[in-house]
Amino acid sequence: MEMEFEYTTPIPPSQEWKTEPEFSEYGVSDPLAAIPVAPQAADAPDDKALIDLPKPCHQRTPSVPPEPPEAPRQPAPPLRRIVSENRPESGIVECFSVWHVPLLEHYETQFQARDRSNAVRADHTSPHGYFRWQTDGNTHLHIPVDDIASPGSTVLVDNRSKCIYDAYFLRTNIAQNMNQFRRQQVVYSPDTRKYSLLIREGRVGYPGVACMEIESTDPSLVVDKFRRLFKRHTQVAWFRRYLVSFTRDAEWKFIELNYREASTSTRHSVKLPNYGEIHPKVPIEVKVMMELALYGQSLTGPSPNDSLPSDGTTPRSSFTAPYELLSPYTIYIGFKILECMWKYLKSGQPLNWRHLHRISSWYASHIPCCSGKDRPPVLSSYPTIFLELTFLYSLHPWRELGDLLAEARQCSSLQLQVHAARLHPLYQAYSSLRHGFRRLTDPSRLEFQEVRCYLENSCFWRHKYRVELLDIYQVFVKANATNPYAEWLQRKKQDEDFSGEEKLLLWYGVPTTSVMRVLEKGPSIPHFQDAVRPHFGNGIYFADVASKSVRYCNPDTRADREGVLFLCEVDVGKERLKSSSNSVKTLSDIERSEGRRRCVEAQGRVRPAEWKMVRWEMAGLPKVGEHDRVLMPDASIPYNEVRREAEWMDLTTNEYVIYDPTHVLIRYLCRVKALDE
Repeated sequence: MEMEFEYTTPIPPSQEWKTEPEFSEYGVSDPLAAIPVAPQAADAPDDKALIDLPKPCHQRTPSVPPEPPEAPRQPAPPLRRIVSENRPESGIVECFSVWHVPLLEHYETQFQARDRSNAVRADHTSPHGYFRWQTDGNTHLHIPVDDIASPGSTVLVDNRSKCIYDAYFLRTNIAQNMNQFRRQQVVYSPDTRKYSLLIREGRVGYPGVACMEIESTDPSLVVDKFRRLFKRHTQVAWFRRYLVSFTRDAEWKFIELNYREASTSTRHSVKLPNYGEIHPKVPIEVKVMMELALYGQSLTGPSPNDSLPSDGTTPRSSFTAPYELLSPYTIYIGFKILECMWKYLKSGQPLNWRHLHRISSWYASHIPCCSGKDRPPVLSSYPTIFLELTFLYSLHPWRELGDLLAEARQCSSLQLQVHAARLHPLYQAYSSLRHGFRRLTDPSRLEFQEVRCYLENSCFWRHKYRVELLDIYQVFVKANATNPYAEWLQRKKQDEDFSGEEKLLLWYGVPTTSVMRVLEKGPSIPHFQDAVRPHFGNGIYFADVASKSVRYCNPDTRADREGVLFLCEVDVGKERLKSSSNSVKTLSDIERSEGRRRCVEAQGRVRPAEWKMVRWEMAGLPKVGEHDRVLMPDASIPYNEVRREAEWMDLTTNEYVIYDPTHVLIRYLCRVKALDE
């Protein structure tokens, strides 16, 4: 069918590309200081500067003491714990899979209730045909054109199908530091009298990279290519673009823009969220370790507040982050996501970290976020919700949005005054852990040298890995947290210990996705199916060879091949059960021993030359009795040079299996990189 095309003359863009900010690393003198003290109320951000809404009566400061006295100030909302386990009862993620169509119908009914012609309703792209409104009548459209187009070029507008061939996409995944835009346009050049498909991609707010995909005098060829590329990236046909569900993660999402000339009236009133007001600078060692625990990978760039200038503005390109052109429905979707997150915080239950960054990714997939080279912020507290609500209100001042903003102002102000620096997602997650950590920075200390020697020299060639040390962290149980290991030692002191006294420093490897769980709860016994039960039953497996434990970090699945090894104090006992074959019967032998044995030592053909006592003071850890001591292998002789035992043994190196998590205490955390032998 032959198509008719008309195009409008665009308004030339008035803003130049802005230069990128220079990001720099920063360090701290203390390896891990205590979480900063909450500032005074005067240090809190000025709420009036964010949005002009009346404050609640109890927040107003009278000039003279009132009679009768004011009601007592409301307590600050508690800071929710961040947990790693999945809590399906929360329902916060599941609700997003079914709400898109009802939300669309609710918006068109409540916010855009007006009579429409039968022709519009008969050929609609949404329940009430709302998304055809921009091309109704003779309203002048403001459609920015890519800079690589020739002067005087315009974006193609098809009056028959009511289509504006300018598509803006977002794709965000906070865990993977993915924050990308894509914009494709069909442009007509009056100089060459040709139609071209222009595509620009890059990080949100940056200019990105542009190219010309196709050029022709026939607009049908260019439009057909435009639609095919649209479907390839969104998995949705062009004519169904307004019915897209956003249940799929890390997918390109089409964002509707408002090209009416009236939309430019908010160009100078938009105030971007400034997270520097609520997020303090995070020491680089805390940032690296917590990002590794929360996201599975760490960035070497600055923290989010370092990418923002002191005046609260964010360098950005208005073409790649078109805040002023966001349509009312796009803003409405962002508001509803914030509303769901607000209800999640108000529920009082612990916050699941996966849910948090997934919902935050959904929000940034609809509302562009100029976060520089860092991750978009995670919405984990009332002040973060308040900043985003303030920003959306500056774009479209709905009454419903303003009501929630007024409530968020109060909770945000109280939480800022009480919790202050703990509101940063990294600090908030750190304060939720049972274990704390402190980075060792002095390589000349005996503690550092012994741990590094144990790590690098305990590698066996048959495991095909060498281990490179990146960082060492000393791990400790926080003072206000329960310490099951200390309780176990106390019970053992009171009762007779039939197994004898012997503790070993052993390696425990986990994937980076499990680091937060281990720091939160300690090593735990995994649950295996009967068909895949390990050789010595369901227990916690340790090794005295670092190259063996690093295999459980799955380094080959990561591009950087990084992993985390925990060095744990394991109370194995003197009279442990020793086995030289793979047998699940050893678990029943442990149970029948009635406390005389609590560990299985699976002996391998290669083992440490000898064991020695730990020669440094491991501060902050429980000590019970004068015979309390910890042994570690003498790694001065690399394992590859140790004499081999009988070749008939099933295992190459030793394994130690513990069936009670209270017999284990984490001493150190080593961030390592696996290298091929």
